[in-house]
Amino acid sequence: MFTPREGAGTLKFCEKLMEKAVGFTSRFDCAIHVAHARSKGLRRRMPPVLRRRAIDALLQGLCFHYDPLANRVQCSITTLAIECGLATESAAGTLSITRATRALTFLSELGLISYQTEYDPLIGCNIPTDISL
Repeated sequence: MFTPREGAGTLKFCEKLMEKAVGFTSRFDCAIHVAHARSKGLRRRMPPVLRRRAIDALLQGLCFHYDPLANRVQCSITTLAIECGLATESAAGTLSITRATRALTFLSELGLISYQTEYDPLIGCNIPTDISL
């Protein structure tokens, strides 16, 4: 479930996008996208139920932070994962955003978004991602 940080607002256009994105993975158009990806050999089946819930929550976050003028999402993947409830924290205190990155990869395989990330070996971590709808 996507919950934006307190006091954060968005554009009316983004609110309309969020309304249209509700329940995307349970609709027929998602099944068509998956069938097309299967025909191209990118997917073998529909994602599991828990991943579909993660995709629905992530789509809400992507639409909320979308900037139509720049045609990209103006938010880091870590912030998105936390706001969408997809980030987990281990007992040692490490933050994991794997559920969010897998959902983004799935949306990228379907061709709904472009998702690019780069690993910088010099600093030992990923450079902020570029997500565009």
